[in-house]
Amino acid sequence: MSIIPNLNAQALGALTHAAEDTARNLANLSTDGYQPVRTVISSGPATINAISEHSVAFGQTMAEPSFDIATDQKTQERAWVQPYQGGSVDVAREMVNLSSAERAFQANAVAVRTLEQTTGSVLDLMA
Repeated sequence: MSIIPNLNAQALGALTHAAEDTARNLANLSTDGYQPVRTVISSGPATINAISEHSVAFGQTMAEPSFDIATDQKTQERAWVQPYQGGSVDVAREMVNLSSAERAFQANAVAVRTLEQTTGSVLDLMA
């Protein structure tokens, strides 16, 4: 019986990891050379793990991001009017991933809450 709450807690941690990776990808949407990370959630007997996979091969170097700051008003306005065309982050895919992680997180949170309420009711009956 104690494995089920442990699995729900591990799932909540793994789904939090997935949401953090999605947030990282969206935050780097306009970063040149950024390679998005993908969360792989795996499960085994009595374990749930989350691993971030990077699309850059081990040993391969990434280009340093440029830190050019638009100081004049025209450049800043152009940056807001023209959408960013570069990068390799797919916003639609990231939003679907975030929505899926959110729903799975909610389902696991309900399971944990139900288990806590049931345990409380049993303890109240015993008192």
